[in-house]
Amino acid sequence: MAKRMSRKDVPVASENQKIVFEDKFHLVRIAKTLIDEEKKAEKKRLRASMMLIPAPDQVPFFVGRKDVVKQVLHELQDTSKQVHLLHGSGGIGKSQLAVRLFNSLIETGQYSHAF
Repeated sequence: MAKRMSRKDVPVASENQKIVFEDKFHLVRIAKTLIDEEKKAEKKRLRASMMLIPAPDQVPFFVGRKDVVKQVLHELQDTSKQVHLLHGSGGIGKSQLAVRLFNSLIETGQYSHAF
């Protein structure tokens, strides 16, 4: 079984040099290594950009909402729904619930954007 490659295992040539590959499988392993590392780098860039999004502050106390948070997080897993709406009377904590949900979803990586 072939060992897992890392970027340091990928041959590098200057402009006038040629790289000789052992076989086509070696070339495929190199391509997969470069693609995997680029995907990881893209995830890091995306997470870093998400951290720059200013979110409203959370209140230090958030009590009695564990069931609501759990229910909404469960609803958000339903991929057949593209839009989710949080509504209710003024002053009942919709914004704080949205902030709590936003932070939970960003931390898990389930969603990358929220509007």
